[in-house]
Amino acid sequence: MDDVCVSSLAPLAEPGLRMVLRQEWEGALGNNFIAATPGHPMLSDALEEASEETLHGGNESIWLRTGPGVLTRACARFMVRIGPQNLSRDHRVLLNGELSRYVAIHRPLSYKLDKRNWTIAEREGDHLSIRELYTARRNAAAAA
Repeated sequence: MDDVCVSSLAPLAEPGLRMVLRQEWEGALGNNFIAATPGHPMLSDALEEASEETLHGGNESIWLRTGPGVLTRACARFMVRIGPQNLSRDHRVLLNGELSRYVAIHRPLSYKLDKRNWTIAEREGDHLSIRELYTARRNAAAAA
């Protein structure tokens, strides 16, 4: 796990909040800290987009297709649907400094330095796509 909780998250649970996210240094919404009410439409939208793009051979990077990129796009679509004023009423985006009181993020771990890290595996072309994984699973099930 890259991140670890270092103190109670209770102060972040303001009454009426539907979602709390973290803004990454690059400006995108991080996908490593998400607090949301069950079935939140923004997360459903992000999951649907990530699934569709991945299963249909999307050629964006993993970061854009299934990580902060897809979450940021889903948030933008959600904000357009409900309006920025409505979004700010019951949603919070924390800056790194605000979250660091509660969560230690991006801790240096050994797997981040080799091909077990998705960034390195993607850069070196040493990973299976989700489509390849599903096809292999389907073929194995059919052969059994």
